[in-house]
Amino acid sequence: MSQGDEPLVSELAAEDELFHPAIECFIQGLPQIRESLRRAMDSRAWHEVAELIHRLKGAGGGVGYPQVTELAQHIEALLRAGHHDRAHDLLTQMDRLLDRILAGAHLSLSSARTG
Repeated sequence: MSQGDEPLVSELAAEDELFHPAIECFIQGLPQIRESLRRAMDSRAWHEVAELIHRLKGAGGGVGYPQVTELAQHIEALLRAGHHDRAHDLLTQMDRLLDRILAGAHLSLSSARTG
């Protein structure tokens, strides 16, 4: 398994138990957000894509996934500039990143519970 497809664990998971409910809430909401993002991408509903990416940008960094925030910032910039094809490529990367977070969910949540 390459580093690019390893399960991803929240950087805040072992920090402070105050973060644990937020991490869990973020992870539990990812499947729905990811599905909404896929539908919006497939229908080329760029305004909806931008809204979902904006939500991910704030939430991801806030619960210890700065990679989500960084990638979302790039996607937002491309969408604002009207570069939808280039944004689509990065949206595919975001989908893979969300897969990695979901794959690491049990690790993040067990770290959160055991501290």
